[in-house]
Amino acid sequence: MVNITATVEDTDQLIPIDISGDLSLLDFKAYISAESDIEPNDQILILNGKELQGDSKTLSQLNFTDNEMLIVRNKNSIKNTPSNSAAISNQSQDAMDQQTEQLRLQLLNNPLARRQITTLNPGIENVLDDPVQFREAVKSTLVQHDQSNYPGGVSQDEWLQLQSDPDNPENQRRILELIEQDQIEENMRNAWELTPESFASVSMLYINVEVNGHPIKAFVDSGAQSTIISTKLAEECNISRLIDRRFRGEARGVGRTEILGRIHSAPLKIEDQFVPCSFTVLDTGVDMLLGLDMLKRHQANIDLKRNVLVIADVETPFLGDAEIPSMFNPSGTIGQQLGGGPLPSSNNQTATATEPPSSLNRPSAANAAANAAVTRNNQTSSSFSAGNHQASRPNFDDAVITNLMGLGFSRDQVIRALDQTGGNAELAASILFS
Repeated sequence: MVNITATVEDTDQLIPIDISGDLSLLDFKAYISAESDIEPNDQILILNGKELQGDSKTLSQLNFTDNEMLIVRNKNSIKNTPSNSAAISNQSQDAMDQQTEQLRLQLLNNPLARRQITTLNPGIENVLDDPVQFREAVKSTLVQHDQSNYPGGVSQDEWLQLQSDPDNPENQRRILELIEQDQIEENMRNAWELTPESFASVSMLYINVEVNGHPIKAFVDSGAQSTIISTKLAEECNISRLIDRRFRGEARGVGRTEILGRIHSAPLKIEDQFVPCSFTVLDTGVDMLLGLDMLKRHQANIDLKRNVLVIADVETPFLGDAEIPSMFNPSGTIGQQLGGGPLPSSNNQTATATEPPSSLNRPSAANAAANAAVTRNNQTSSSFSAGNHQASRPNFDDAVITNLMGLGFSRDQVIRALDQTGGNAELAASILFS
């Protein structure tokens, strides 16, 4: 025995059915006819989204199982056929014409409303006495208003066509797209109204520091694991002689950059306070980046409410937009940059260390410490996105490109943004949205 429930589409009648699975479909239709007054030849039976065919087949052969819902549809009362859709469209046009004429008569009889409308649209005054010209003048406005009542702003004809066959998978997919688009538009309108600042570009966090009396605008990035300094800045500050090249290596991700070594300690002046700081030396376009290692070591506090960085018991303000280097200014061109960690999809990141020269070999304990430091530095450096310092255009990870394209941008736009950021997916996303 099969226990199912049938629902008659036109009347919403529910018919509980407990019947043998050996019954043929033709006999089953006769049973349905007795319960619903729909002749067997006029019945369309739909189970699991498929119309049942083959009157000689048994219910078991048609995969009837317990607790399923069967839809019973009457061929003679299918709504919104093409001819009916055309009739509905004509009725809608007549209703629009009637609405237009009522508006025209109202304006003729209401001087105040007439004055307000003609102020907004002076051309209305010239056609107000002619019903045909007035209808043509306001037709586009009424059509736009009418379309706004349908999901996704589609025309009435398209919506009626979709509704004429709602069980069609293509129509269901299109209707779902329109409903989702409506939700997206509503979400965006709410965001514009409630949080308009979310559509503005956000400036990066920079502070003024000094190294060996050399003033620097340092990028504060708590998403980066290590503090870095560029080779160019290290030379300008006269600390390149302190680079320990045993810690050189290479970071690989969507691009690659060379780790030239490590400066174990250098005095960094913040306001009137000197704090010791270690740097990973990279060949990058960012002069200095204060990473999480340095911020945690000195228990820094990024106070966005007061727009200051509290570190080593001193406060220093973050720089204003006009003082930020052009590579991070929304109006400037973003060149090679080095930011925080990679996107989760960048699973192919590895770091390889170059062995120190034999002349720098030390006893086994020292070697173990150096190797551990090299490993730590290389793991840290892999969290940075490499600058595009090679003449040839890098091949970016397809997964990164696909993720950024999923935000609604074309492949060319994504690749250009990755080129500008040296392969940094997070900064590329910021460029695309700005």
